[in-house]
Amino acid sequence: MPDDWISPWWQSVCLPDKWDVAGFILPPLTVWHTFALENNGNKYVCGGIPTIEDATSLVLIARLDMAQYKKLISDQVVFEKQLARVSRAVSKCDTKILIRGINEYIEACLRVSTRWSKGDEKPCAVPYQFHIVARLASNDPTGADIWNMQYTYAMCLYNAHAEQNGDTSLLSIKAQKVDDEWPQ
Repeated sequence: MPDDWISPWWQSVCLPDKWDVAGFILPPLTVWHTFALENNGNKYVCGGIPTIEDATSLVLIARLDMAQYKKLISDQVVFEKQLARVSRAVSKCDTKILIRGINEYIEACLRVSTRWSKGDEKPCAVPYQFHIVARLASNDPTGADIWNMQYTYAMCLYNAHAEQNGDTSLLSIKAQKVDDEWPQ
């Protein structure tokens, strides 16, 4: 086993405040970003082979917090101009550098601890991001601070709360290391 392995818990608190993704300066992905990207069917978070349109939507969404994005989409003309501007900038990037940068960004910003599969799990009807916000937003019914919280850190808090309430499905840090290093 490599000695340079880092637990997802430690990684979540050490992510940089800003990422340079092929020249685009982006914050770490937040709970809001994951929800918006999934809602848009972005293949970087939903799976599949990403396209240049997926890269464009990722850059556009990741640059904004929830309030900024809501303001942007409220004006179709402004939204289309911004989308065209980001699309032009993305199309000027070296494709290999762009793909490598986005993959590294996604991998680091979405890496969270694994849960044991109990075999009796059922699919959730409510998007998991709403569970995170509901669990963590005790004094703020809108959950604005949680929506804009770094995703990996929010998941660590969510998982810690779940474990405090008897959830035994989380892997220990030692088991997480074995799981991460297990051949795919």
